Amino acid sequence: MLYVRIYQLFVFPKFGRAAMSHQTDYPSPPFVTPSPHGYVYAGYSIDAPAHAPFVRHSGARDKAASQLEGLQDRLSTVPDVVSSTLFGAVLMPPIKGSPRHDLLLLVQTTDARNTAPTVEHLLGGDPAPAIVFNAVNTHRIGDTESNMDGTFLFNHFTGADSATATSTWKHLTGWYIAKAGIDNSTLLDPQPQRPFAIINYVRLPGRPLGFLANQFRQPSFFTHVRARLKENDLRAMPLFYKVIRHAPASPAGGK
Repeated sequence: MLYVRIYQLFVFPKFGRAAMSHQTDYPSPPFVTPSPHGYVYAGYSIDAPAHAPFVRHSGARDKAASQLEGLQDRLSTVPDVVSSTLFGAVLMPPIKGSPRHDLLLLVQTTDARNTAPTVEHLLGGDPAPAIVFNAVNTHRIGDTESNMDGTFLFNHFTGADSATATSTWKHLTGWYIAKAGIDNSTLLDPQPQRPFAIINYVRLPGRPLGFLANQFRQPSFFTHVRARLKENDLRAMPLFYKVIRHAPASPAGGK
């Protein structure tokens, strides 16, 4: 059963002797200029599954999402807000210590210095977020938000400093382009507090189970990707989402 295999690989990773032999000839990705926007990440733990990875329908989550759409309407008129996107989780691998945000609101502002009014709105809203923090985009491949359909991955990394995590991410992006069909990535660096070293925000080329299965059936995922993460003491905690609503700012707001 695919779920059992996914659980085993995330919760009980194993590395054989070959794990330390890296292929390093994956082409370097075509990095583009990072976004100048500031980002505010608000995670909501409403009715997340305790142990299973699949997110089932929830009336409590529907109610919270409706309330957050109202918050998006208010945010659209806040000066310096560019857009807000409400995400609903579809797959949450049961990794110990992983965030359990079944709803996520990502707000973009004109720049990283202009987030205080947004944070104030989020902290004063109902439902209350489990976590709120600012972030900046330090590296980027393609345009993650050129199409808001499909599945989005927020991969949260812990266990190393931001510089080590970023260097590791840059080393591994070539593999994901060559082997997983990824054509975009927005690397978020939480600031000034660091609940995570980095967060990789990606639009996937397909559904999450297919994306995971494609990784796990390739030996180089273990010998190149997971081995490099282990070497650098990095832990990946992925959450998969669909967009519930993308709301650009009103003309009187940030745009």
